[in-house]
Amino acid sequence: MRRLMTSWGVATHRHQPISPQSIDHLFANPYYAGILVDPWSKEEQEGRHVPMVSREDFARVQQLLSRSRQRKTHHRARSEFPLRGSARCKSCQRYLTSSFSRGRAKRYPYYFCYQRQCAGHRTSVPAEAVHQEFEHYLRNIAVKRELIASVGETVQRVAAERRVSVQTQKARRKAELEKTHRQTQELIQMRTRGLITDQEFVMQKAALSERRFALEGAVSSNDGSVGQPVEEQLQAIIEPLTNLQRTWRSLPDALQPRFVRLLLPVGFVYGRIGTAELGLLFRVFGGSGNSESSVVGPPGLEPGT
Repeated sequence: MRRLMTSWGVATHRHQPISPQSIDHLFANPYYAGILVDPWSKEEQEGRHVPMVSREDFARVQQLLSRSRQRKTHHRARSEFPLRGSARCKSCQRYLTSSFSRGRAKRYPYYFCYQRQCAGHRTSVPAEAVHQEFEHYLRNIAVKRELIASVGETVQRVAAERRVSVQTQKARRKAELEKTHRQTQELIQMRTRGLITDQEFVMQKAALSERRFALEGAVSSNDGSVGQPVEEQLQAIIEPLTNLQRTWRSLPDALQPRFVRLLLPVGFVYGRIGTAELGLLFRVFGGSGNSESSVVGPPGLEPGT
């Protein structure tokens, strides 16, 4: 598109070809589809100007742009090795790699350690043994029911506070809108009295109009329901934390490594997973009586609660 526009003679105000960055901004700017973006909340509002392209065409362009910007991973997630990049060697504590060992009838998945300085002499572990240890660990760190209830109460409180905040913000924007109306009338009076030039009048009126359109859209939008979807789906949001083993098994292959990193950010040593460092979320929730776990409960709670 840049080469085509250059061949048409489209150039900048300095008579230079349009830069690639400008092309990206041009095709990603929703203004040309008749959409105004609130500078405060980033919410999209219907503009009053005539769009240059339809929303359908704009959406198709964004889809094409997102495809071209996606990075291609060099390591494909495999269902046979979901713990690759998390499981560590118990001798050298380096991350284990993975591969298949050929048997008489089929291939068997193994986690290997290829470190030359490893005291275990590059030991290998059947993938099934590593997976069983991990799933057993998931059963031992189930989130406590009383903490789940506490989280639910916190979510509801935050949602209520969010609604109050939105209403306050809406009232502030309404006051700003009234102020913009007054400024527009004052600007007209200044032009009538000859206090400003036509060019100054047009520029300032355009800026006020754009600000007024954004504020009108924000004031008229229905923000009173903010937080309600979270409250209605609270049980569905929290349920995966109560049965981590079932959650782990239900995840797609591509998401399982991310789940492990959320649970154990620095991985775990095979054979000593009970001493692994939990992620912040699970450290706050605390364990459920696993004697080998290094889990610490949230501040302010008595031991055993």
